[in-house]
Amino acid sequence: MVAVSSLVASLSLFLLLLSAVVAIEDPNAHCAQHLSCKECVAINNCGWCGKPVIYEDGTNGPFCAGYPGDPANPPPGFKAWTCPVDYQNDKCLGYMCNKESFQCESAGPAGGGVELQECQEMCFPPTYECNEDTYTCEQVKPGFGTDKPNCEANCVDPNSSPAPSGSPGPSGSPGPSASPGPSGSPGPSNSPAPDSYVCDAKSLTCKPADGGMPKFDCEEGCGKATNSTPPHLIGDYRGFQVQNGYIIGEFQASITEDTVVIATVDGDLWEKGTISTLNDELWLVGQQGTYRGVSAYNELPQVAVFTWALGIPGGSVPSSFKSAMKNSTAVFVLARCISPDTCSFNLNLPSLLAASLNIKDISLVKRDIDSPAPSANITDPCTTHPDCSECIADKENACGWCSENIIYDPSGSPVDGLNCASVNVTLAGSNIFCKGSFSIEDCSAVQPSGSPGPSGSPGPSEPPIEYLCDPKSATCKMALEGEKGTLPTKETCEAQCVVIDDIPPMLKNTVWRGLEINNDYTEGEWVAQFDDNLLLTIYDPSEYMTEYKVSQVGRYLRLMPASGDAVQTIWQISLGPVTKNFVWAWGEPGYNPPSDFGGAMSTPNQKEYFYVSCLDSDSACDFTPSVFH
Repeated sequence: MVAVSSLVASLSLFLLLLSAVVAIEDPNAHCAQHLSCKECVAINNCGWCGKPVIYEDGTNGPFCAGYPGDPANPPPGFKAWTCPVDYQNDKCLGYMCNKESFQCESAGPAGGGVELQECQEMCFPPTYECNEDTYTCEQVKPGFGTDKPNCEANCVDPNSSPAPSGSPGPSGSPGPSASPGPSGSPGPSNSPAPDSYVCDAKSLTCKPADGGMPKFDCEEGCGKATNSTPPHLIGDYRGFQVQNGYIIGEFQASITEDTVVIATVDGDLWEKGTISTLNDELWLVGQQGTYRGVSAYNELPQVAVFTWALGIPGGSVPSSFKSAMKNSTAVFVLARCISPDTCSFNLNLPSLLAASLNIKDISLVKRDIDSPAPSANITDPCTTHPDCSECIADKENACGWCSENIIYDPSGSPVDGLNCASVNVTLAGSNIFCKGSFSIEDCSAVQPSGSPGPSGSPGPSEPPIEYLCDPKSATCKMALEGEKGTLPTKETCEAQCVVIDDIPPMLKNTVWRGLEINNDYTEGEWVAQFDDNLLLTIYDPSEYMTEYKVSQVGRYLRLMPASGDAVQTIWQISLGPVTKNFVWAWGEPGYNPPSDFGGAMSTPNQKEYFYVSCLDSDSACDFTPSVFH
């Protein structure tokens, strides 16, 4: 009897342990933590879905989901799911770029092509930059350069001489073009027709060329920029120089309708003048001359980022941002507050703004401040959609809805559009800018919650129960209405809300130059240096150093100092033309992270920073001088 009891007890213990093992291997949690197809399919019993899987209760799950080892006997807590499209558990379904539409399409059987994200990152019309050694246009990666006709128009050796014209033919003999001229007269010339000139985009001078216009007419408009500040650039800025040999420290700038001032944080004037535009160029017409420049504009939480590469005064425009890093007067990366409700910069520029303006060279500028925005033939196919639901349903044209009217070509000659616009620059005809909220997926994100939807449809229904990762305890809690960063199910949350002792790949072995931007900020340049072994070193503007051990908990970065409490942070990165741009909000040590980026700007003992780092591919950029200065 004792033996039987022992056997029963042993069997019960075995079954208990077996059930525990199976529960631990619950594929709901086992697979959901993998965030790419390649990682997912490498794990036993896991597979990647082209869209988030749908649980049997109708809620969405992760992209990476798995089946139990024995489908007939799923472990406790396992939730059945279906994949709406493209489930792969062996090789990742590949995508290829359609070189006519520049959209990513299926490459056919699984294993062909590349992953969707990789395809989308490279599927753009080809762009070119001028090689200033050979003066030929060379194809570069997306996000750099311009189209080939514009590149070739500007990629001209300034020291080259025009092709020789035809010489007189001998008496009675054929001229250079082999047609006989009259006895003793010169043969036909290869020169352009008399009084035929075109404007050279590089030198902004009129040069003889066939198919041109009279010299007087050419000179009337050639290189005459419009003295008008694009409205989206008006504001107060804080930022950095980033070109080779940059001046270390914070810079400040103020741009108004008729003036721009750039100075160091200590009030030393770098330049003062006006802004003018010519085609895609953005000029600073200053006291030392006219700086022709190229610019870019993008947004992060709380700040808009303005990158401005300025050529040498009186010289040509930089051929690209990359060349400007080596061969220009300065490249600035500047941030301004988006909403005055949460963000405010107090600049040290009043006396410089009030000083008289002494512009040295205005020969290239057409004084036309009050002229209206130029008319434009907007060809964006999305403008035909009258409401949000119809707009975001147009996936073929990559349409998105803005809560306010779209602005086309914001960094050039801004033109007002409608609410619906394509995010595909080729289809839209230019870059677009939305001053309000914008979405290509969800109309509720661009209109007040609970308000009537398009065509009088009812507002959103009662939100489902969602969960939020608490990074301080690495546990999931039920989310309150309006909380950010929620996940649709507790299982999905628990699969992600785990401590990972690792630095995110985008941050490893990088140097970042930063500014504190919360409302009670300290001026000056901060430096953050991540290594590849969990260590973050931060230098404040007084060069005081603090070290932290870095780990990840869900979407949060946890920073543990050598002594004291951990700091929970939220973060977001976007890519500019020369830098990675990083907004980083810190919670109070020992407490939870900020609820959102806006709250961290004014909540006591919370901090927020704007950092920039060199793009990985740009060898012309080096921020190490800031670490060792």
